[in-house]
This record gives sequence, structure tokens and C-alpha cells, in this order.
Amino acid sequence: MARREKNRGRHLRGQNAIRVIEFMELAGEATPRKLVKHLQLSNKQAHRVFERLTAAGVVVNQGKPRYPNYRLAPYWKLRTRIKAEKSPAERPRITEECRKSTAMKRVLSVYGMGL
Repeated sequence: MARREKNRGRHLRGQNAIRVIEFMELAGEATPRKLVKHLQLSNKQAHRVFERLTAAGVVVNQGKPRYPNYRLAPYWKLRTRIKAEKSPAERPRITEECRKSTAMKRVLSVYGMGL
């Protein structure tokens, strides 16, 4: 129990964990065999991913220990910190932001590159 509490809210490091969560959002539930079949993971990888996700509180085993059937836990999004990457078009370029500042405008005007 102490290990489970310690791991809550951790970043999900591996791409496999993120792929499993995306798969479970679509399918609703998953077993290690389904992951082996659909995501081309090995049996050991599938079990390890489910162990990490269970310890983090993201998934819940609703099956038996020898025949696991996992579902996403209620409020699982609160327990994960998956960072969505912004596309380069959405991010402001730092040079554009700096040129808009009054201090930078003064510097650029001294060097003859003012806007």
C-alpha cells in the first residue's frame, strides 16, 4: 500500500504507458493479451505497463489476479500529468516576444535595426 501512495501523480514516463491509456480510452477496458495483439508489446511489457499504471492509480484491475481485466480509474486524469506538446506554429518565438518589449526596442534602435 505504501508503494501505491508514493507513486500517485507521477509523470508517465514511457510512450507505452501513453499508448495504453489512449487505447483504453477508445476500448474502455483492456487485458495484457489485447495489448500484445493491438499495440505489438511483449507480454512482459504489457504486464509492467499495467503494474506502473495501477501503482499510479490510473487503472484498476476488475478481473482476477491471474486473469486481469483493467479499466481506467475514476478521475484518472487528475492522477496523470501527461504533457501535450504544442506544435511549433502555436508557440510564440522568443525573438518575436523580445522584440515587442520596450527595452529591446531601445537596444535595436541604438544599433539601427529598429522596427
